[in-house]
Amino acid sequence: MARDLGFEPSNAEHGYYFISYNSEDFERVGAIAAELNAAGVKLWYDRGLEYGSRGWKEQISEKIAGCEGLLFFYTHGMIQKEHSGAKEEYDAAHTANKDDKVYIIPLDDMPDQLTIPYATNKLMFYTELTRRQRFPVAPDELNDPKKLAQRIIRELKLIKIKELPAEETETASQASALAKLTEERNNLLKHISDLKSELDDCYGCLDSIEQEIDEHLSEYSTISPEDFDDVFN
Repeated sequence: MARDLGFEPSNAEHGYYFISYNSEDFERVGAIAAELNAAGVKLWYDRGLEYGSRGWKEQISEKIAGCEGLLFFYTHGMIQKEHSGAKEEYDAAHTANKDDKVYIIPLDDMPDQLTIPYATNKLMFYTELTRRQRFPVAPDELNDPKKLAQRIIRELKLIKIKELPAEETETASQASALAKLTEERNNLLKHISDLKSELDDCYGCLDSIEQEIDEHLSEYSTISPEDFDDVFN
């Protein structure tokens, strides 16, 4: 059963980071996770869940699918194990289409080649890990949980910054669409104003015509019947 890292796993639906590590590295990873948690990073881990159980697999899949990223703490012990929960969590991230959200944090050195007798599958997994981008960790950070936590936070912030252009493009697109709608609205209001002005002119013309008709009718009203006879005879 997964142990308590000393803090409550985040209950947020989004924006949290999933911690993946070798259970034998509990104390080492726990110290780093505690520093991350103290710094305000939302973290989730499988506290109290029995590895391999149905409940474990279901909750792991659900939490990985909703996480902001998977913090994968690599150690040699993880590769040497016969059955690794971290390997299953890594595979679950692939199933959830989150390969680009797996952030490898090497707590041990990762040479290009590692000797593991009679373990083809483990070697394949290790080779895959070495080909992925991983957080740079300085030697002095490995033995200082606080420094390493600060390094991880900096790397996560850099990832966020790299994602900004797409968000800015979307914002710019929305602003452009709003400006276009505003322009169309203003043009429509101007057109309505022009139509109203033309309509007022038409009303003015009608008033003039009506006045002219009234004047003619007034003239005709002063003509006597005898005058009509003279006109038409």
